[in-house]
Amino acid sequence: MNHTNKLLYTALVLSVLSIWGIAQTNQTENQKALQRELAEYIKTRGISAQSLTNSQLPSSAGPIIATNNGVTITQGPGASIPEGPEPQGGWFTPRYTAEGVIKRELFSSSGDAQFTLTNPFSFSMGDNQFWKAKVSMSIGDEEISVTSVSFVTCDGTNIYCVLSNGSVDEKDGKAPILSPGVLPIERDEIVGLLWTAFVSGEHLVSMEDADAAKLPNLLPGKSTGDPAAWCLNFDYGLHSFSRNTLLSNGVYVLDKSRVYPDIDDYPFLDEPEGDFSKEFITGRIQYLMGIEQTNHAVSTYTAKKTGLFSGYGVPILFDAENFSLPETNNAPPPCVARMSGIVTNVIINPQVVPLLPQITGVAGVQDKRFKEKKGIFYRNYLFYRVTNEWELSVDSPRLKEIASQAYALRVGEPVSDSFSKRKLVFLAILILPIPILCIWYYRGRRES
Repeated sequence: MNHTNKLLYTALVLSVLSIWGIAQTNQTENQKALQRELAEYIKTRGISAQSLTNSQLPSSAGPIIATNNGVTITQGPGASIPEGPEPQGGWFTPRYTAEGVIKRELFSSSGDAQFTLTNPFSFSMGDNQFWKAKVSMSIGDEEISVTSVSFVTCDGTNIYCVLSNGSVDEKDGKAPILSPGVLPIERDEIVGLLWTAFVSGEHLVSMEDADAAKLPNLLPGKSTGDPAAWCLNFDYGLHSFSRNTLLSNGVYVLDKSRVYPDIDDYPFLDEPEGDFSKEFITGRIQYLMGIEQTNHAVSTYTAKKTGLFSGYGVPILFDAENFSLPETNNAPPPCVARMSGIVTNVIINPQVVPLLPQITGVAGVQDKRFKEKKGIFYRNYLFYRVTNEWELSVDSPRLKEIASQAYALRVGEPVSDSFSKRKLVFLAILILPIPILCIWYYRGRRES
């Protein structure tokens, strides 16, 4: 293990220990067997663990009350509304909060692990597909290290995200991003996996079968930049509990009938903002069109173990794999990335918290709610500054004014004559004073 990997491994262990708890209570033989299975799963995934006392559990957790399937159960403070003014967006009362770790592995074409990262997370599930996620990332060495925490929330209408520079306090949020809808299509593969594990079952049971089969693939990461995420069929199974439904397994397979030749045939894609991104997307579409057969597996998801906590089903062990897409059918596609998730602690009756992640000070917002293509122009997002609060209303006069000026010319589109003439007039206005100033300066020099 090289120096950097040792540091990453140490950081991984410390991160796991910071969210780990194993109850020192009387256990049945079945519970002990399940805990041994959990320990073996952790061992095979390269995660170390040890028993901790209550004082070493995260601050959000209360006293240990039991274990279930080897998972610690802690008692939260309950659903009482905190004192003080109501925060922007109101309060959020989770059904439960699950804490754990996701391990990510990237593989070479020969199957060797090229890169491994481990991310502690917490996920709070609410009613009506309301949810909050927190994901930590640490990478680096003794000289250079980067630590960040991503806070993501869905309020049933939009998805909000802020980042903090290593602080686990959600009040330290910066770099806010706001996107429409209930699918985290703008987020990375970790949030995609968490949504798949904890939320997708509730989402799928509310959809018609034909629509559910067209769920975009969130497991490789941000799907607004990859047309392949939108030309797949999703085959899945569900596991129903008394108070919720979870995805038990799923596979995304290529559907050649949904591979279209033009970028405009993929309305959820971001418009390319430069030649490089356009070449990537068009090349990706051409590659998809060149694949000989349909039904190639692109991504898979499996809930290996679930537990029941206060009537809610919670995924405990879950895996996802992403595969390359071969142009021919001669060999099965290799796995290029794997994510392994494990829940180590479930908090029942968790505390009520602000629904929206909070913005600290002045921050620039990337607002994706105004994405539009209009002739030869496009608008992927608005960028504007806020102070301490989100700009929630799309009918805000301020945002409408910003939106009217946020269009850009689509890459590769010819500039119209009228547009060219306007540019020439503007350029002439800028250049015209230059010779006059030169003459004035030259005369002044001669007179002096």
